[in-house]
Amino acid sequence: MAGLDGQYPRLSECWENLYEAMLHCLKANQYWRRQKMKKSSDACKQHEDYGKQLTLLPTAELCPIWPSENSRENIALSLLFEGPLNQLQWLKLGHGWRLAAVIKNLDYMGWRPLSKLISIGNQRKIASYELPEEFRKISRPPSHGGCHGVS
Repeated sequence: MAGLDGQYPRLSECWENLYEAMLHCLKANQYWRRQKMKKSSDACKQHEDYGKQLTLLPTAELCPIWPSENSRENIALSLLFEGPLNQLQWLKLGHGWRLAAVIKNLDYMGWRPLSKLISIGNQRKIASYELPEEFRKISRPPSHGGCHGVS
């Protein structure tokens, strides 16, 4: 460009003006975007249902499958009705190393157990499992294992 400056003395001014105009446009565009986003978020927050998911279908009935008697899933589920359960408790009861697999089977059966990590000595963490509150209200099923009522 230096070679052209001698022939066209105003070219450098033109480039500077063009650069300043582009910067001005970019800043103005960013400003208006921020204003537009601020207005749209303020408008959304005015609605009472902000952040809630609307449902068109009725909620499904809780109908988990009860595990067969004398299975590890049935033992684990009985313990989960009493309170949280972790691998150390499961081992002390003599049921083996595979609590996570048993819990996953309960999940497949529709029980939806919750898991969270708890700390034990030496900064180690293990999973602790528990049933959601709505599942703890379910009464024991009839012998055929169909849907059961909420007590």
